Amino acid sequence: MKKVLLLTSAICLALGAQAQMTETSTGSGVHVHIAPEIGLNIANMHGTMPDGAEVNYKGAKLGVKAGVNADIMIGNNFSIQPGLFYSIKGGKRDANFGPILGHWEDNYTLHYFEVPLNFQYYFNDPGEGRFFIGVGGYVGVPFSGKNKYHRSIEGQPDMDGTTDLHFGSNANDNDLERFDFGVSANAGYYLRSGIFFRAMVQRGLANNIPDGQSTDQTLKLNTYSVSIGYMIGGKR
Repeated sequence: MKKVLLLTSAICLALGAQAQMTETSTGSGVHVHIAPEIGLNIANMHGTMPDGAEVNYKGAKLGVKAGVNADIMIGNNFSIQPGLFYSIKGGKRDANFGPILGHWEDNYTLHYFEVPLNFQYYFNDPGEGRFFIGVGGYVGVPFSGKNKYHRSIEGQPDMDGTTDLHFGSNANDNDLERFDFGVSANAGYYLRSGIFFRAMVQRGLANNIPDGQSTDQTLKLNTYSVSIGYMIGGKR
């Protein structure tokens, strides 16, 4: 976690310097601001078995979301926002596989480096507080993960434990795919001071089951988040 925060801080400083240079050189048409942002993820998973039956993922997985955006303002109302975030996602599974395999409970915690790209529209005059909406997408790269499990099979002692998850396309050696991607939508409010509040929903499109692990089995990630950020430079 300390390494992630140090990396984020370094990126903020580097992008901040670049933003000042860009804003000076582009004149009044295009302005670049740096916007650190931190919030809470409310994540879940959705999966299907090879026979098409849905896997029961229950409850929500709470996790931190922290990173930085580069807000590239074009004119008074439109901006492009690429970013880099550390994001905790996951889900909780509750499944019954019959008398042989028994009842399984899994609690997945997944740590991602995530690169979002959003297209934002700001309402109201630039001198006022402004509502905004946006759409876009993201690519996520997991770098760590764990599964805290419970197994209950009739006639045998219950089993509890924690396993490390591995990421890659080789189904024999890995639990989940190395890349995740999806689409997103967000809305929020920007104060004249530079502070902003955002709510976002992400819908995963990638199948996170490694190729060859099981024909037609799927696993996708969905996430809701709320966050607060600050546009460095304050009022636009």
